[in-house]
Amino acid sequence: MREFGDKNKAALMREAQRLVASARRVTPEQETARRWTLAEFFRHAWPVLEPATPLVWNWHLDAVCEHLQALYEGGLATNNLAISVPPGSAKSRALSVMLPAWAWVCRPSWRGIFASGNPRVSSRDSVLTRTLICSVWYRETFGITWALSDDQDTKTLFANTTGGVRMATTSGSRITGDRADFLAIDDPLDSADAYSKSARDAVNTWFSQAFANRLNDLRTGKRCLIAQRLHAEDLIGYIAATEPAQWEFLTIPMQWENARRFTTSIGWTDPRTADGELMFPQQLSNTNGRAWARAALQGRCSSAHRRPRASCSGAGACNTSTPTRSRPARR
Repeated sequence: MREFGDKNKAALMREAQRLVASARRVTPEQETARRWTLAEFFRHAWPVLEPATPLVWNWHLDAVCEHLQALYEGGLATNNLAISVPPGSAKSRALSVMLPAWAWVCRPSWRGIFASGNPRVSSRDSVLTRTLICSVWYRETFGITWALSDDQDTKTLFANTTGGVRMATTSGSRITGDRADFLAIDDPLDSADAYSKSARDAVNTWFSQAFANRLNDLRTGKRCLIAQRLHAEDLIGYIAATEPAQWEFLTIPMQWENARRFTTSIGWTDPRTADGELMFPQQLSNTNGRAWARAALQGRCSSAHRRPRASCSGAGACNTSTPTRSRPARR
């Protein structure tokens, strides 16, 4: 009887192991999906979050996603990336929502801290990320077997059962004791504070003295800053002035000027060839779009929309340059 019981237990154990292996087996379709680039993931995931809003794709999203993926995979010349793009370019969605969800597909133990100058934006993007990774589409498309941890699952801080963490915070907030593999900052300075020296200094001091070293491993950890340019002394201007060799700079102005052409360390260069070409003409084709573009190009910070220069006038036209890494363009 004892021998029969042992054999029965062994059979039950083998069956349990078979069921577990079967549950974790990834289908060929899921294997293909797991190899999607960040840009491909962005396109497929968009309808999950915005079912009533068609995605209008533009080359600038390819550029942003390509550089974010290169940073994540260690393919840039440095472990730090600063991206300056005009407002309304889906930069928050790319960095703070799509990137962490994409990273958790194949590396669910990855940990990221995502900061924004606006607490509502910080909370919004955290909730969007959570909505995406909990969706049926996400879990079935990629064969996800991990789950969110019961003991750490809030709007702005959640973990999964493999140890991965996504934390949301705001620029200027206390950060001591928190660490991650990836530090992200999205528009740390509000446009209303662009001409407040104390506000600019507060953001720059918070970054340099509190946030920048919150990496698990300072040798391999990654940092990314994405923002519209607001002033010569905003955070992108600050790091360009204090540690330019440690950062890769991707600048996509709204209006192109060929004299300012540059090539990033992965061989990317702006596809526009004629002076005055807009970054996203599809969005600016109607009356409202053209009016917004005129106002933006004549507004307080033309560096966010037009071209980078090396001065910032007192009249409010901030034309800020950032260093670039020149490499031969890819063929």
